[in-house]
Amino acid sequence: MHKISPLLNRMKFVDDNLKKLFLSENVLTDHDSYLLFRGRVSKRIEDYAHLISQCNGKILECENWEEDTEEYVRQKMEQHRRNIENHKRELSVWWATNGRDYHRLCMSHFLNNRKSCVTTEHGDNNRADANLKDTKKMMIDEINRMKNVRSELIESSQMLRKQNEIFKAFESKLRYSAQLIFSLKKRYQFVEKRNAR
Repeated sequence: MHKISPLLNRMKFVDDNLKKLFLSENVLTDHDSYLLFRGRVSKRIEDYAHLISQCNGKILECENWEEDTEEYVRQKMEQHRRNIENHKRELSVWWATNGRDYHRLCMSHFLNNRKSCVTTEHGDNNRADANLKDTKKMMIDEINRMKNVRSELIESSQMLRKQNEIFKAFESKLRYSAQLIFSLKKRYQFVEKRNAR
């Protein structure tokens, strides 16, 4: 249990931190602030998933559980699995709600930069060509930025899906181990009673 307690404490800390992040009044004024918030939440969910995976590994290593301790750890792990699924859903809902605003701000940022290029023109053909090149570069940069965001979203989604599969496999092993321990305990008690006669 001494190996598992620190992990349970760290999981609670990350869980509380995620709850505070979603409850906090985030001032999202530009496209970078949207990316920053989403990145922070995704990173914490990833950390949370890693801690749950670590804890599952430690549980499988443990033997000779006290019955009360085993039940306590089982309940805590179920609670953390539910919590991480809730945080994943919250992030999906948040992005579904705010994704459009993010893309609108991206376009606004691009158009403002385009406008500033146009207003600095002085009728000089060379300057106009330079502005056109700048505009083209800004468009390419913005397209690349949006591609990177999409790539990050896909990668994050795949990572969360993979973590979910790992959790299910661990959960299955944990249940099997618990059943095996329970069966061995019953058998041991039966042998003890028979020997006592």
